[in-house]
Amino acid sequence: MSVLVIDTQVAWRAGEIRAAHYHRKAAALSLADCLVLASAAPEDRIATSDAALAATADTLDLTVIPLPDSTGHHPNI
Repeated sequence: MSVLVIDTQVAWRAGEIRAAHYHRKAAALSLADCLVLASAAPEDRIATSDAALAATADTLDLTVIPLPDSTGHHPNI
């Protein structure tokens, strides 16, 4: 595992992702979710049980590894 530096460019991209994809009820993306998406390279994979994060990652053509949530359900992508 490596530590990623969140620079100004990544922070702006996270803000753009949140502005374009956040919806309070339909896609409750946190700023941390948006930072994950903004810092992901095309060859990276995002493992998550969060439906909004998985759907947005899929929209951005990022590979998603769906994980089960606490009830055993996987996000639909």
